[in-house]
Amino acid sequence: MAKGEICFANEVYKQREMQFIYFEVAVLLAENMASYIQNPAHVRANLCAVTDYGLEVIGQLTDDQSAWANAITDSMDEKELHSCLTTIRELIQRIDAKES
Repeated sequence: MAKGEICFANEVYKQREMQFIYFEVAVLLAENMASYIQNPAHVRANLCAVTDYGLEVIGQLTDDQSAWANAITDSMDEKELHSCLTTIRELIQRIDAKES
């Protein structure tokens, strides 16, 4: 891929990423999990804030995820859990190294 093609592909990716963000915000607004608030730093660009209902949903998801994680790891001994943790940390380091 030539340099110009890479720049164009990067711009297309950024545009799609922004479209996805706008879509996700629209869903959160429609579900009353977020609302717009005034931005003191910019008159026309509102900020998106989590609503009380959104915080409740986040709390429930956190509880559900914790229960799920505990259920799938109950049968694992400490050595297996440590091995999993080591693998996950290694993957994170590799991902971070590729992104920098």
